Amino acid sequence: MIPALIIAIFVGALATFVALRWSVTKAVLWVYLPVLLWFPLYFFWGIGGLPINASTLAGIVLVALVIKNGKHPHKFTLMDLWVFLFVLSMFNADARRHSFRVGTYAMLGMLLQCALPYFLGKMVIEQTNSRDKFVKLIVISLACVAFISVYEFRMTFNPFQTLVERIGHYTATWPRQRRWGFARIAGPYAHSIDAGMVFTIGIMFQIWLVATKGWWTGKKLTQFGIRKMRAKIALMSFLVCLGLFMTQSRGPWVGCCFGLIVAGVGLTRNRKRSAIIAGILLVSSVSTFYTILNKYTDAQASNGSSIEQQDAVYRRELLTTYTPLIKEGGIWGWGNPAPTSSGIGAYNLSQPSIDNEWLRVTVAQGYVGITIFLLLFLTSIATLIKHCVILRRREDYIFAYAMLGLLVATAFSLTTVFLGQPMMELLFFIFGWSMSIKPSLQSAETAAIVAIPRFTFEKVYA
Repeated sequence: MIPALIIAIFVGALATFVALRWSVTKAVLWVYLPVLLWFPLYFFWGIGGLPINASTLAGIVLVALVIKNGKHPHKFTLMDLWVFLFVLSMFNADARRHSFRVGTYAMLGMLLQCALPYFLGKMVIEQTNSRDKFVKLIVISLACVAFISVYEFRMTFNPFQTLVERIGHYTATWPRQRRWGFARIAGPYAHSIDAGMVFTIGIMFQIWLVATKGWWTGKKLTQFGIRKMRAKIALMSFLVCLGLFMTQSRGPWVGCCFGLIVAGVGLTRNRKRSAIIAGILLVSSVSTFYTILNKYTDAQASNGSSIEQQDAVYRRELLTTYTPLIKEGGIWGWGNPAPTSSGIGAYNLSQPSIDNEWLRVTVAQGYVGITIFLLLFLTSIATLIKHCVILRRREDYIFAYAMLGLLVATAFSLTTVFLGQPMMELLFFIFGWSMSIKPSLQSAETAAIVAIPRFTFEKVYA
């Protein structure tokens, strides 16, 4: 679609201008990240099997400028290897099962959606002491998206989707869904469950801002200004939580609860004891949830059940349905989409939609791909746990716990949905960010809030 290409070129040019006029960090903050959070990335222009959307060209330009500037030399880590192998695994699966051309398109798509966000997250935030700016932008953006989506929640009308449909003169493939009498909001994101995961990111980051008084840093406020700021913080917290609620997505709801258990450890005084309690609580919660889910999705009990229960049964049966295909695909998988020549054919089955990213990766990239995908999470989680232990400043270790809770919530949520856009870009952006966390610097700009008294008195010597 030509309009999508025009928008992509405009965003790429804007990112280039901001980066050259100010800095790459500000281009990521002012252009790249807002596009991920505000614009539907399923509105794209395709070259063969390669999608070009509003974030693509901007990401290419910004990564090129980071490499060219060389102000913050790249330090190789084990996580870099996993990202590279994950991209290579997708190329190998498609090239083996389809053709070299299909594999090349798949590899380029993975580079744009995974490797570029990972590199930007790793290289442009912590090195410039911009953590608070990025976190605040994410929370404010998601609060605004939630506020706009209240209309969708009530009227089943998505303003973001309608906008790109009018611009591109096409019909989006994402139909609106209703549950319990209200719409499941998706906002500018691919699906309501993906929207739930994105709002969970906002909740975890808002916890960090509130706990460390991040909204107050560098502010000089009167008593009235303090009350006004508290009201704004409460409103943003309410809107981000409301956004998650309006998605009506049970996977992100449960995942967010698990994430809150982890993030809450950073708010306690005795973190070691709290971590042990949180671990026990997580294990018991997961076990209880698994038992309840088994009863809820029992095939015999679900006959004639509600649509919500049928959706849960569908996800439970995915494992049974796709296990033969996974075994036949072997260690390298079937590529994406899976071929129909095997006689099993993923897209000829009774369950054509693989609503489980862990299962989808296994089908597409085989045992090698799912192992690498798991290593991406485990390496990031291990690094964050290390940060939780060694970081001494309160604002640093609370942030590490918030990021850790975010990844725990996302890992669980991905058992209920595929990894759509922009969640894929945001996840790899966070992977890169987690690998670069370092102790923050205290400066005059980040000094604690100074309250201006209501009345000032002057000492006079007579």
